[in-house]
Amino acid sequence: MNNREKRELIFKIYSDNFQSIVDNTDLKKTYDKDYGYYCPLCSEHFNKQNLDDKTLTLEHNPPKSLGGKGSILTCKKCNSKSGHSIDVELLNALETLDNYSFKPNSEFRTKFHNESTGDKGVNAKIKIDNEGKFIINVDSKNNNPKISEKFFNSASQTYHNPMFTTDLKNIGWQKKLSFNFPKPEPLNEKILAISLLKIAYLLAFEKLGYIFLFSKNMQIIRQQLDNPDKEIIKRPFWIKYDFPDDNLGVNIITKPRELRAFLIIFDLKTNSDKYRFAIVLPSLGENDDKIYDILPEQLTNGKGFINCELNNYINSNYDIKKVQETFKLVRYWDEIIEKME
Repeated sequence: MNNREKRELIFKIYSDNFQSIVDNTDLKKTYDKDYGYYCPLCSEHFNKQNLDDKTLTLEHNPPKSLGGKGSILTCKKCNSKSGHSIDVELLNALETLDNYSFKPNSEFRTKFHNESTGDKGVNAKIKIDNEGKFIINVDSKNNNPKISEKFFNSASQTYHNPMFTTDLKNIGWQKKLSFNFPKPEPLNEKILAISLLKIAYLLAFEKLGYIFLFSKNMQIIRQQLDNPDKEIIKRPFWIKYDFPDDNLGVNIITKPRELRAFLIIFDLKTNSDKYRFAIVLPSLGENDDKIYDILPEQLTNGKGFINCELNNYINSNYDIKKVQETFKLVRYWDEIIEKME
């Protein structure tokens, strides 16, 4: 399936999903827009013509660079805005974590310093191959030749007599070069948190459709995503725990009752590692958007973890492609979740 066909299929699935809501609620009395798709980030309406003029674009969520696939549509404006700010910041942060943890298949550029280089240092690249072996390259083309020469000449030499050592790998003359390099720049934790919130929100929309998206409790999420420099939602809104694979996707926190919410669990993959995140989103109940007033204190006291019970039924039993299941989430919520004590 090429990108055009994929965009058309996604457009149809979610437009059918919203049309089902219109046809089976009081909206049919007043709704006057064409059959179409609402961008999950800005909530603007788009018709099928917007597929032709590419106003609606394929959104990779999570970002393609972190293992995501094109599975929903967002408008060109929203896709471009997040791609150049929020998503890039997240990729850089995880790659920096890989690099300075010296994980296999990571590499980064830095500057080496020791007494011979003074404040100037020498430009270098550190690479760790897939077996964990360090490969260090000091490129003579990108350095002052005199400083590079001083740097290499600063190595100390030691002779290991083969008669008095059992380490056959280190016999004869050995060179030792000591140096240090700077720590990475501090991460923008606020933007990183918003990027994770965006991924969780779009994953939930991908799974649950417009019943989820137009719940009044999602307004605060869109406000925060549209204003990443402001703190509209209190942090933290994530749970630090290595949840099992069975919990990947959309979950509902059923206990404790005061923390009832959606918990979206997903993986982000770099060249070196896999990182699992669990992000809390408001659920469908009245005033459930107040979860962000309660959650930070609970998580701070629990060092990022809370003891909770999860329900994964909707994740495994709801299919957005089946129009007849449009209201399944609402029915399940009203008949099962709300009656749990």
